[in-house]
Amino acid sequence: MKSKRRDFIKAVTAAGVATLVLGDGVDVLAAGKSVVIDCTDGTIFRGGWSTDKKPRVEISAIVGLRKTSPMSGGKISDWAGFEAAIRAVYAKLGASPTLYPLLLIDPPVATSINRAKLTDLAFKKLRVPKFHVANGAATALRAAKRTTGVVCLVTEDQTYVVPIKKGKP
Repeated sequence: MKSKRRDFIKAVTAAGVATLVLGDGVDVLAAGKSVVIDCTDGTIFRGGWSTDKKPRVEISAIVGLRKTSPMSGGKISDWAGFEAAIRAVYAKLGASPTLYPLLLIDPPVATSINRAKLTDLAFKKLRVPKFHVANGAATALRAAKRTTGVVCLVTEDQTYVVPIKKGKP
C-alpha cells in the first residue's frame, strides 16, 4: 500500500508542477530549468527539474547525524536540518543553488511566518536567483486541472483535507 501511495504522490507532484508552470505562468519558472522540491510529506523530500515528468530524487529529510525530521506536524521545527535536506536534493541533482531557481511545494498547514523564513533561507543562505513557494494542496488540485475542490493529502504522519476555491486554500 505504501508504494502505491508514494507513486500517487509522485504523479500528483509531477503533474502539479507542469500545470503550475503552464497555468499560473509563475515567474520563478519562466526561463530555463528550475529545481522543484516537494516537502509536503515532511519525512521524504522529492526533487527534480521543472522539465521532468516525475521526481528524479527522493531523499530522507533526516540528513547527516540528525536523528529526527526537520519537520513536525507539517511545520519546520529544525531550520538547519531543513536547509541540509534542500542542499542534499540540489547535490543529488548535480546542481548549485546559486544557479537554479527553486520551486518549493510545502504542506497545506504552512504559515505565512514559515513562508517568510523559507524566503530568507532561500535567498540569504541558499542564495537562489529566484524562489516560489506553492501550497501542496493547491498544486495537487491544479494537477487535476481544477481550481475549486476538496483535496485530501495523505502523508506518513499527517492527513490533510483542504477546501480550495478558485485556487485559494
